[in-house]
Amino acid sequence: MRIHWSLNSAPELAGLPKAQKRTRLWKAHWGSIGHWQWWAGFLLFVLIELSGFVVLRHLGHNGIIETLLLAGFAGFVFGQFVLLAARAHLRQIK
Repeated sequence: MRIHWSLNSAPELAGLPKAQKRTRLWKAHWGSIGHWQWWAGFLLFVLIELSGFVVLRHLGHNGIIETLLLAGFAGFVFGQFVLLAARAHLRQIK
């Protein structure tokens, strides 16, 4: 699976004007919520956050920096699942 650093890096959006790219991305993102990939990514996001919180708490780290780094990693993983689901919609949106 190829890693995309942002939703804008989808090949289906290459070469489009910024306004059209934003509109298509918005429609594709909200259209993908019903797909299992979106929900799998969300579940994985929650599991990463909860398990990371428990481990950090057990190790005595309960600072904001560790929490933000963990949220950033979990959000990146979630974004990969969202893009996977959204790309199917991007091909259909004209």
